[in-house]
Amino acid sequence: ALQGLRFAREPVRAGPSVHQDMAFSVGDRVQARVKNDRLFYTGVVVEVIPGDAITLMVRYDDDGEMSTIPECWALHKEDRRVVWRATGDDGAGSAVERNVESEGGVLVTESVMWQGSISARECDADTGPRTARLLSFGMSPKVYQSGVIVRRNGSLNWDHIFDPEQGLALGLALMSPPLTQHTAEHAKIVVLGGGGGTLTMALHSLYGGKLQQDMVELDPNVITAAHEIFGLEKDHPSISVHCANGLDFLAAAESSSYDAVIVDVCAHDTVDGASLEIPTPPFVDEAFLKESAHRVLKPGGVFGMNVIGDALNLAKVTYKLQLLFGDVHILATDPNYYFFARRAVDGASTRTSSVSPDELVERATAAGLDNIGGDLLRHDVARTEHYRVEEMLIGWLGAAEFLDRCTREVV
Repeated sequence: ALQGLRFAREPVRAGPSVHQDMAFSVGDRVQARVKNDRLFYTGVVVEVIPGDAITLMVRYDDDGEMSTIPECWALHKEDRRVVWRATGDDGAGSAVERNVESEGGVLVTESVMWQGSISARECDADTGPRTARLLSFGMSPKVYQSGVIVRRNGSLNWDHIFDPEQGLALGLALMSPPLTQHTAEHAKIVVLGGGGGTLTMALHSLYGGKLQQDMVELDPNVITAAHEIFGLEKDHPSISVHCANGLDFLAAAESSSYDAVIVDVCAHDTVDGASLEIPTPPFVDEAFLKESAHRVLKPGGVFGMNVIGDALNLAKVTYKLQLLFGDVHILATDPNYYFFARRAVDGASTRTSSVSPDELVERATAAGLDNIGGDLLRHDVARTEHYRVEEMLIGWLGAAEFLDRCTREVV
């Protein structure tokens, strides 16, 4: 499965089939979704069935199952090209000309992504192919850490970043005082597990370089890739890049020094399907959450964390944050769950203060964050009630409801 491999899509334009220049053949490797599933999975085309609408028979890699799907449900032919890699520990990397994937180290690949509607009733939509630049680790090359769409002129489109980074950005809409173009110059955030720097650069672009950001990344090779391949600013006064362990960095930070703390940490050897896949366990320990994350937040500040895990671990994270912060919300997209907790304003109670899906959309729009996370706002947050009726754990949920749903899954 592709963990959260989705990018914000440009407006759909009427036109010929998105696959008019992209005929599929038996043996083609594709990334495709099945009915009622919003994730894409890698597989191989085993049969092309002609007709008024071409249908593909796809065998998926993860469990060997097959399904018959409309051609338009295939996202693209898999076309991964390694453009940069580093295997040492000195932060040095090199461009590569051949598609050679190392067993370790850091990889930057490019793949063709079809941007446009992926629903069967809009198969004639055409926004054309885009190239996605993706960062991953050689030990788990299909679990992407960072991503951004490359424009046709070769520049990077910071309005079209990797799905997890969209989700984490939306949590900034909960900050108090609200984050806006006018207040950004007075705000400061820290990102632990900065990866390719795509979230940092998206926020940098959105707020015109006014938002103060610390980006913390443990691997010097990743930082090199961020600067050389993903365009992370090196000398801008509003961006400070730190090669450090995120736990140690935050432990040494001053109390009440950040308006937001964002955790998006993934180990090099992360295992797809592990009980707690993301983040690494120390980042969900009570000691880190209380003595570092909660302590360094200003009153009204937001803690955000990307979590992939089973129902039991999701419930544990919810419970810990609820006890410490009280005010907790979760953006559930499956398999990624984005936890957001607000530190109470001085003198205020720590009890839960509910923010509805509609209110989040309003806040995010006012903050300009719909430019980054508009896809998640439209397809996940705004459709929360629909998913609730369908009994799907997707959408914008308060801690009590999310904890109840997770508990029932465990039982």
